[in-house]
Order: sequence, then structure tokens, then C-alpha cells
Amino acid sequence: MADLLEITRTLKETQHAEISFVSFDSSHEEQILTLVGLALADYELDYLENVIATVLNEMINNASKANLKRVYFNKFTKDINNKEEYLNLIHSFKDDAVVRIKEYHSLLEQEDMKICFQIDLLDDGILLSISNNVEMTEEEKVRSRVRLENASKLKNMSEAFDLFASDEEGAGLGIVLNIQLMKNAGIDSENFRIDSKDGTTTSQIKIPYKIKKSDNLESIYNRVMKEITGIPVFSNDIQDIIKRIQNDDYKEDEIIKILEKDTGLVSEILKEANSSLGKQGQFDTLTLAIKEIGKDGLYQAITSCSTRKILQSRYSDFHKFWNISKKCAFYARGLANILNQNVSYERLYLAGMFHNLGKLIIFSLEPELNHSLINTTIEEIELGVSHAQIGSLVAEKWGYSFNLVSLIKNYTRPMTSPLEMKLEASILHVSDYMIRSEMKRDKFVFLDIFALAHIGIKDREELARIHDELRSKFEQSL
Repeated sequence: MADLLEITRTLKETQHAEISFVSFDSSHEEQILTLVGLALADYELDYLENVIATVLNEMINNASKANLKRVYFNKFTKDINNKEEYLNLIHSFKDDAVVRIKEYHSLLEQEDMKICFQIDLLDDGILLSISNNVEMTEEEKVRSRVRLENASKLKNMSEAFDLFASDEEGAGLGIVLNIQLMKNAGIDSENFRIDSKDGTTTSQIKIPYKIKKSDNLESIYNRVMKEITGIPVFSNDIQDIIKRIQNDDYKEDEIIKILEKDTGLVSEILKEANSSLGKQGQFDTLTLAIKEIGKDGLYQAITSCSTRKILQSRYSDFHKFWNISKKCAFYARGLANILNQNVSYERLYLAGMFHNLGKLIIFSLEPELNHSLINTTIEEIELGVSHAQIGSLVAEKWGYSFNLVSLIKNYTRPMTSPLEMKLEASILHVSDYMIRSEMKRDKFVFLDIFALAHIGIKDREELARIHDELRSKFEQSL
């Protein structure tokens, strides 16, 4: 695989670069996003980076699944062009093959299945192409053409979900989301195309160098940023305590003496420590609680109750948000424990508590959007920013660690998370999926099935068993 510096140099010198791979992994992702990010920045389009990353991710996933589907059908000696054989096997494809995509790598190699990313800097825009060496079947071509035609006619995302939510493979909705996302970013739908011929399928997006945001999108985005600016930071006393905890020469006795001056804070820390460990009031002294939860647990308890205090005084919907977040935090740490993953349990718990912080802020500003913003991509389409991005900005403002900010920002799309945080982001993503599936009010609950494989859950049946176990343990802890 070519070096990133070499690929970047090639792009600048020739206005063209490409990356080929059999299975998409973090190294390819880093190279592709770096190239796209540099190109966007050169033309002052870097604000589009998240939108373009989302669209590219969908295009790459579709190409990966198309190649995998051919290998899967060949494995069972089924004819993908035979409608009856197709319908019989496609039901098992998603849970069997896609979840276990790493196990199919050697088969993909044997059958010479490849994906190629290309970037071209043209006179009038940046052209991004994703190609895979499998041509669509005639039926797939028809479905793709109909989806593109329908997408250009849709008035809103509710229509999109009604039209495509039952799509067998989910690709119909993905195409619509891409087009709507680009349109809202100022990129016309004509700049997105799919072509399949001569044994190759290619998806392309062209990003014009001159783009203007809609006035409505700009207005909403500015309101959100203004709200973030107005949220108070931790008090000087709390900031001082946090710094002392984070120091290498941390002294437990010294921290206890400082905390004991604020009985209200002590009470909150005890409540948080008992709640996070499911001890149901077992800790009745600060010394006992700190010895049990340790330095990291104390940091978690103080930042958690301080954050809760700020949010509770500012937002009327706080309790609804808090109850959901408590369960997600419990699930995240419990999931890591069940899977025996080597992660920071304290960081996962804290990220679970505040992963939905951005939603609380959005709904305080735009309460009528409560039922329409049902996933991250829709938020980006309607607002120009996602709840995960908003939450991460607030967490950064409060001085949370880089890794915690990264978790809050990337849990909705864990595979785009930094490599060292991908495991924890995947655990948080799956935990949030469990919570949302319990609520049963969303039309469409997204689960990144690549995240399942990444954390070691082999299929949805295992996920359901773990979910039932966590839900039972949470109810027992109340």
C-alpha cells in the first residue's frame, strides 16, 4: 500500500490520486479522509468534511457489500440473477456475511474483488469516485435508477423513510440520505451519479468549488453555536479539584479535605458512585466511596454531577435526557464487561451519560424537531450539524479529555473514530442502539453492523441475548 505522503504528493502534482483495496480498513480510511480533507481545505470547503465523509462512507459500504454479495452467492453456488435463488439467500446475507466480513477477506482476494477510490481536481470541482469490479444485475440497475429518480422528487425526509424503510438491503434509503445531505449542503443532486457497465460499478460525487449555504441552514447553525457559547463552564472550585485529581502527585487525603467543605457536592458524589456501580446506597462516607471507585471513578463522579447541575438549571427537558443517558452509561460499561474488552470503563460510563447532550440542546432550541431528527445524518441535513458534534463541542468547552470528546463526537459512526478509540466508540454505539430500540418510537433505528464485528458480537441473536441480560441487570439496580 502506498505511503500517505506519497499519495498526497501525487495528488498535488497530477491533480489525481487513487487507493485500491480488497477490504476497507482504518488505514484506507485515514488515507482517503486525509486526501479529501486537504482538497476541501485548499478551496475553503473544509466545513463540508463531515458531510462528504458521510457520503463516501455510504458509497464505500455499498461497493463492499456488492462485492461481498457476489462472493457469498458464489460460495453457495447460487445464481444472483435468478430471482428465486436471490430471494432465498439474500435474507441470510446481511447477518451472516456482512457481520463476518473479515472472515470473507481471503475469498474476496481469491475472486479478485477490489474497490478503488479516486480523487480528481477538475477545473470546476473535486470529483470523488468509488468503483468496484462487479456490474449490477439488470434488476439492481432498475432499482438504482428508480431510487435516484424518486430521491430527486422527495419533498422531505419523512417521505423518504415511508418510501424506503422496508427496503430489503437498505440501499434505497442510503442513496436518498446522500442526495438530501448534499442538497442541504448546497450541492445539487445532479452532482451524484451511479453508473454500471463493462463489469464495473462506479458511484461519483462532484463538489463544485463555489457553494452557498441556504439562509435557513445558516440561521439554525448560528443559533446552535450561540447556545453552546452561552452554556456555563465548571466553577473555579470544581476546575481546581479536577486539576488536582489529574495531577501525577494526586493525594487522596488532600482531595477529601477539600470536598468535605461542600456537603452538597459530597452527597452528589456518593449518589453518583453508588449509582454507577449499582451499589444501592452501600457507600455512606466519602473515604469509603473514593477507595472503592479510585481516582478515575472520582473524576467521573465529580464531572458527572457538575455537568448535571449545569444542565438541570438550564434545560426543562433535562430529566428525560438524564434517565435515558443513565441507562446508556450502564449498558456501555456492562457491555464492555460482558465482552471482556480492555477499555476504560470510567470513560465509557461518562461518555454514556453525555452522549446525547447535543440532542438536549437541539430540542431546547427547536422542540418541534423532536420527532423528525431521528438519526445523525438527518440532523446534518436539517441543521447542518449533528447532536454528536454539538455534544463534543460542549464537552471540549468543559475541559473533558480528548478521548472522551472523541467518543461523544464519533459514537454515531464508530468506524470513522480514531483508531485508538474505535473499540470504545463501537461499544457506545451498540449501547445507544439498544436504548433506542427499546423506545420503539423511531421509524428507523440505525445499527452499524461493522461495529458489532469490531467488538466481538457475531450476530443479532447474540446481541439480543446480551441486550436482555443488560436490561435485566439495569432493572435490578433501580
